Parts: sequence; C-alpha cells; structure tokens
Amino acid sequence: MPALAIPARRREDGQYLFRHFLKDFSIAVRASDILEITVSPTPPAPGLSLTFSISTASYTPVITTNRQWCGGIDFASTVVGPVTVNVYNGPIIPANLVATQVLNFIAVPGPVDLANSYLTVIQNPANADGVSQDIVEAVLYDQYGNAEPSGTPITFSIESGTASMTASGVSSGNVATAYFTSTVVGSVQVQG
Repeated sequence: MPALAIPARRREDGQYLFRHFLKDFSIAVRASDILEITVSPTPPAPGLSLTFSISTASYTPVITTNRQWCGGIDFASTVVGPVTVNVYNGPIIPANLVATQVLNFIAVPGPVDLANSYLTVIQNPANADGVSQDIVEAVLYDQYGNAEPSGTPITFSIESGTASMTASGVSSGNVATAYFTSTVVGSVQVQG
C-alpha cells in the first residue's frame, strides 16, 4: 500500500532537531495513522524517551528511540475527524514539547487516485489460441493511500492490438481483474 508521506517538519529544543514523518487520513476503525519522530544530531547514548500525548486517547505511550534515533506510533481511531498528537522529549511538561501534529481519520476512501493506483500483469504471455488468457489487475487507492472498497467501478480498454476482453467492471476489495484472449500473435496495450 502506498504511504502518503507528508514533508518532514523540524523543531529544535535547543539541543536536538526533531523531524517527523506521517501517514495521515486513514479510514477510522479500519487503518492506522503513523507518526514517526527522528532525532538529530545523534544523542550521546541510545534510548531517548519520547512521550506521545494523543488528544482522543486515555493513554500516553512512551516510546524509546531505536538505533537510528527514530521513535514512532501507529494508532487507529474509532471516530472520524482530527486527532492532535503532542510529542515530548521526556515527561509531559511544556518545556519538553518538541512536536505537535494533527492527524485525520476519514469515514470512507476518497475517489480513485491515478498517481497511487496501478496496473499489474498477473499472467503473460498467453498462447494466441483464443482460449489461453493474459490477466491484468488494477490495484486501486485514493489520494491518501487508502485501499478502495469492493464495488469500485473501473473500465479496462484495449488501446492497441487485437484481443477479446472479459472484466466485471468493479473491484473486489481494491483489485479489479481483466482477462484477455486472442487468436492473433502480438502485443496488446491495456488501459484501466
């Protein structure tokens, strides 16, 4: 699944620089948003403790940075809407605040995004006997990298070459499949 990477943001606490990466706009109840903090320059000893305060949660996880000086959380929400996450270098006191990020949970995926979706060839080449099949799948995601639901309409077309096509026209999960047969030897260009 493609992950939507928001450009890293920086915040300094006077000693270290904190950059964060996230996967945002996940489907509430179904998927997790991700917030990862990278600390630089490398602290002198491993294991810096970062405390995550999540506005909709009753817990405050403390994550110890790994060897790459990263610490992060994946978390889900049962509620659609924004969630504010404050990250502290140590205990939760205002002077220790190093990052604030608003993450968002949405109810359903957005429309299919061509930049995140793709076609893949499952079976190729097939004999040109009118029976053997080439198989192509379209894997569908929205602009945030969320998988599209079953029943999402898709149209496959033959752009060049000679073949017969069979396709349901809708996805099963976030995948739609098309089957191609031909009695003519040669390439077929497919669009979905």
